[in-house]
Amino acid sequence: MRRCRAVLAALILAALAACSGNPPHISRISAQLVYIDDVVAGRVSEELSLFIVPEDKDGLDDLEYVHVISDKAELYWSLDSSLWTQLKSQNDDWIGSARLAIPLNEHFPRGEYRVMLYDLSGDSDEQKFRLEANSVEPKDIPFPEATVAGGRITVKGPSEWYTLLIYKTSDAYARSYPVQARGIEVETIRRADPLLGAGFTFYVYTYWTDGSAGLLAGPYRVE
Repeated sequence: MRRCRAVLAALILAALAACSGNPPHISRISAQLVYIDDVVAGRVSEELSLFIVPEDKDGLDDLEYVHVISDKAELYWSLDSSLWTQLKSQNDDWIGSARLAIPLNEHFPRGEYRVMLYDLSGDSDEQKFRLEANSVEPKDIPFPEATVAGGRITVKGPSEWYTLLIYKTSDAYARSYPVQARGIEVETIRRADPLLGAGFTFYVYTYWTDGSAGLLAGPYRVE
């Protein structure tokens, strides 16, 4: 009888192990403070771009939540698969959000953050990162500026290269374009997606200083 019970217990543990699957792991974290120049509202704010490279032998479909936590400031952001953005860079799959916002348009807390990744079985992994950026006055931030004239988008600002983030009239993200200050023809963008023929909006993004912070300006409208 004892042997039967031992065998039964082993079978139960094996079944539980099979149900729980493989725990997830956070392989890499990319976190960047982004200063936002809302050219329509005339307001400057801070947001956080946070992406991770997850590892799970059960596949990305087994992942359920990403939590970002600032214990010191008692702030918490939660992303599930319907909210996070999935990107591919070289051989890595990244998930996260480019625009985590802060309540009441305050400054993002500097210091330590925790990132927690959960799968469908409730298994998790935790990694930490630090957000270090000096507080600056909006007037001291060299935001890029875009101009739409003569069928061309041109950009001026502190960098040699910029990224245009293109959105459809439905506010759905369409694509991005790397451009230099001389910009890009509007028709080049429209030819890439027929739905953009009815008009689109775009933001201009670039790195600032050593890449520890980003600059984003927009939205600009193209009819």
